[in-house]
Amino acid sequence: LSLTLSGLNLSGELHPSLCKLSSLQSLDLSHNNFSGNIPSCFGSLRNLRTLNLSRNSFVGSIPGTFVSLKELKEVVLSENRDLGGVIPHWFGGFSMILERVDLSFCSFLGELPESLLYLKSLKYLNLESNNLTGTLRDFQQPLVVLNLASNRFSGTLPCFYASRPSLSVLNLAENSLVGGLPSCLGSLKELSHLNLSFNGFNYEISPRFMFSEKLVMLDLSHNGFSGRLPSRISETTEKLGLVLLDLSHNRFSGDIPLRITELKSLQALRLSHNLLTGDIPARIGNLTYLQVIDLSHNALTGSIPLNIVG
Repeated sequence: LSLTLSGLNLSGELHPSLCKLSSLQSLDLSHNNFSGNIPSCFGSLRNLRTLNLSRNSFVGSIPGTFVSLKELKEVVLSENRDLGGVIPHWFGGFSMILERVDLSFCSFLGELPESLLYLKSLKYLNLESNNLTGTLRDFQQPLVVLNLASNRFSGTLPCFYASRPSLSVLNLAENSLVGGLPSCLGSLKELSHLNLSFNGFNYEISPRFMFSEKLVMLDLSHNGFSGRLPSRISETTEKLGLVLLDLSHNRFSGDIPLRITELKSLQALRLSHNLLTGDIPARIGNLTYLQVIDLSHNALTGSIPLNIVG
């Protein structure tokens, strides 16, 4: 039994009579303007497997009665700007089959509950744009998507060992992370999107570092990386390959590696605001899909081939 009332421009507080639908397995009230607290009687919907309350105006915190929702596989509370408080300590332990958690664009604060780090069933975790703090710790389950962007996490990058065979999207942009890029990240063989922009990362990137063959988006911009540009990003066997490469606003030096000109699928190349020197490789003109290129604020010589700039 499912109830979907998404995008109907409904408003006001939710009526408790909704909680009498005890056989309900899926409840979708997203894209409305419901307000007030999330009813605590939702805890009586013991058969609920999917709950989507995103893009409303709910306030307060996650009701403690959610601890009774043992069958829940998916909970989406995103884009309720005044919903927040500390994520409950039991949040990673109330349902042993919970796969998807999306609390993005809310007002949650404090540290991640340890139970979330160990919830074996968890595959998709999106906590983007909250006020979460504390040292970023490693997750102990095979995640597919991890988005912790726009929070206040600190510390260095973990290796995400448990996610080596599975992690596809890793977004840690706009935090307070420091240190270097650990070579163990190269073991994330399914990684397609990596965004570490707007942090405090520094040091050189090892010339032996190899990114995933499936990488399509790499954004390391607005950090303090130094040394030569990483060149082994281009050793790819996939037909698609890298589409976006943003290494701008760092302290990279030396010339532009010719291997970057072999990234045939590249649509956006941003290397501005670095300390790059040498000639702009003419072979950049071979990047036929390139739509955006920014090499400004470096000490490069030569010009961008006319067949790119039109």
